[in-house]
Amino acid sequence: MTWKQLRRRYCQGGWWPSDGDVVLFNSTRLANLNDLYALAAAEGVAIPQEIKAAC
Repeated sequence: MTWKQLRRRYCQGGWWPSDGDVVLFNSTRLANLNDLYALAAAEGVAIPQEIKAAC
């Protein structure tokens, strides 16, 4: 199967693959936790311990 065939079959006229209710995970839509931590720290917001541990 070629990329052109894959796009026609799973992208429904768009650029992000899906099939019914199932959509390919797009990791670029997630915010970078380190960036969020730096932004919150600059604004003086308290960061929960769970989030600090993840960074």
